Amino acid sequence: MNEESPLLSKYAAIKTRLLELTSACSGFDANNNELYASLQEKLSNEHFNLAVVGQFKRGKTSLVNALLGEALLPSGVIPLTSTVTVISYAELPQFSIRLRDGCVREIDSSDLGVYVTGANATDQDVREVHARLPAAFLKSGIRLLDTPGVGSVYQANTDTAYAALPQCDAILFLLSVDQPLSQAELDFLRDVRQYAERIFFILNKIDYLSGDDLQQALHFTRTTLEHAFGHAVQIFPLSSTQALKAAQDDLPELLKTSRLPELTAVLENFLESEKGKVLLHGAVRRLLTPIQQRSFELQLALKSLGLPLKELDDKIRRFHEQQIRIEREKQVIEQHFRSESERAVVNLLDKTLKQFKQTLTLDLNIDFDKFVQQHETLTPKALTQEMDNWIQQQVGRAFVDWQQGMAVTLYSELESREQHFRAHIDALLQELRDYSSRLFDVRPENIRAVANGSAAIETFANETDEPVGLELLLEAIAVDWRNDNVDTRLGRIKAAIVRISKTWVIERHRNRLMEIIEMHAGRARYAILNRLDNAQSAFCTEITRHLEQASAGIVHVLKQSRKTREQDARALQQQQRLQENRLEQALRLKEELQQLTIEINAL
Repeated sequence: MNEESPLLSKYAAIKTRLLELTSACSGFDANNNELYASLQEKLSNEHFNLAVVGQFKRGKTSLVNALLGEALLPSGVIPLTSTVTVISYAELPQFSIRLRDGCVREIDSSDLGVYVTGANATDQDVREVHARLPAAFLKSGIRLLDTPGVGSVYQANTDTAYAALPQCDAILFLLSVDQPLSQAELDFLRDVRQYAERIFFILNKIDYLSGDDLQQALHFTRTTLEHAFGHAVQIFPLSSTQALKAAQDDLPELLKTSRLPELTAVLENFLESEKGKVLLHGAVRRLLTPIQQRSFELQLALKSLGLPLKELDDKIRRFHEQQIRIEREKQVIEQHFRSESERAVVNLLDKTLKQFKQTLTLDLNIDFDKFVQQHETLTPKALTQEMDNWIQQQVGRAFVDWQQGMAVTLYSELESREQHFRAHIDALLQELRDYSSRLFDVRPENIRAVANGSAAIETFANETDEPVGLELLLEAIAVDWRNDNVDTRLGRIKAAIVRISKTWVIERHRNRLMEIIEMHAGRARYAILNRLDNAQSAFCTEITRHLEQASAGIVHVLKQSRKTREQDARALQQQQRLQENRLEQALRLKEELQQLTIEINAL
């Protein structure tokens, strides 16, 4: 936009008014001061959050690296990203972490991967990782947000991704050709659309396919999205790995093949022509939600204060009865959800585990024979040690891989049930608000808080067993004799003992292999079910939290009104005037924000 243009003047005027309204909201509603402060900072500096989101293993971090032109963030075949990484512009590289208590600590660039991927982030309660870089793509105030993938084995990753959504102005939603668009992704998209003003759909990993196969993948993805959302969508094919390699090795032809330039051209045009409008829209939307909630509470308080005490007590009693009924219904829904989910998981888990054990037993028996042949020159003692190590490594690795895959399978199995449960709780929340609106003759507000959470199962560390009595005794008998001067007869006895000992050691370890498989299977089953139960409990708690908060908020308003009604007429009138003024202020703020929406649309 030209600095002298009328369009820029209108934009600046709306932005100024929006900053004033944000300050007014802050003075009016102290409960959300953190939100208002962050919006003030965002608008003042025109920070535009462009988030990369999607399910795990779609290549989100690789895309961020490709846009930056360097492998800044760690990526891989397992879900590595575990916290939100915010990447913004600076003349010189700077790296820091922000803890949940608000403290900010500088870190070295070499430690960036550690805080992005897990243990340190969890142990030190890291809220965000910040990287400031002299990248041209970021110079106009763009902040790239790399989010954890949803739907992986780590529940915290999904929760973190959901928590980042309210910060987003526009979104790069990643899909990939190696896994068709799933119902879980469509469900996640519905949540994403409530926050983002603009979504860019990217079909990654196109280097996996070519020709007709690639066109079919594009057609399937496009038609599925258009059928789900009822309008045409544009999809950008991309190979983020090719794009990154092209940038690192200065390969213009490979960059063209990756099709990154097509995406960046559209993004740059969007950021130049629409960024400001989207930024303003997002700020208005974030301000409206708490003001609508406050407006509803003030109307409820005013209606309560105007009722005769007996009628107010009756309505409070009726609301309390409705609250109890909804709580009971919530418990029934939750119990049904948990029992159905557990039944589905146990059936699928036991069936899959049985098949896996059979396949693993056959495969490892074959590998065991090959291992013995390759180590036939070893003494019994050395062979025992080698076989012990081999068994533990092979079985342990197999079960770690299986558990990760099983967790993904179980997540897919439970995803639709979780969405169904979430919909039920949302319906109860709306029912509670509608009931209180009818009971006190208050105009209902369409306020919906999206709860996050998802089923997830973590892997566990496999332990090893120490050898016991009989094994130690026979290993002592199978001592490594190395004296070449022993009597010939004694040598034959030695050879016989070694053969017998080796045969026994091999058969014992073949049996041990079966025992270790069964042991790991039992541990894996227990660990999956135990951690699934913990994850389900956390999910249910998070989903129902909004219902409980809404209920508690209404109860608080009614209690305060009941307490005020017991005061004398003068105090009651003063309180009514105060609430009337506050309601008038809330409605005025809401009206001005809605008017700003119209003006922003006209830009």
